[in-house]
Amino acid sequence: PRDSTSSSITIGFDTNGLNGAYLTGFKIYTDDGNNGPWSIDTITDTTQRTFTKYGLSAGLYYRFKVQVVSEVGTSASSPIATFVAAATPDPPTVSVTSSSNIQIDLAWSPGSDGGSTITGWYV
Repeated sequence: PRDSTSSSITIGFDTNGLNGAYLTGFKIYTDDGNNGPWSIDTITDTTQRTFTKYGLSAGLYYRFKVQVVSEVGTSASSPIATFVAAATPDPPTVSVTSSSNIQIDLAWSPGSDGGSTITGWYV
């Protein structure tokens, strides 16, 4: 995606050639994050090449597909792309478990993961 928060995902798209037809818009399909039914958003601004879906739930994987609409009809759907609604994780809670003149031992527990698995830590 171009951008993702805990409640929105922005995708980018373009035409794959119009074969001389006049572009009239796009249809953006998004599922419900549970492989459920598709919702359809229609874009009539022919210069628009991004779309943001709002009202999503953090941690769910949403499927997107796009169709190009021209004066002669609607294209086949693009391949399905899947993205997670996620935000930057909250900082961990850090504590000093022991210390000396030459060493400090730390412990931490994670904050909210922002909707996506935490894969590492920088200390």
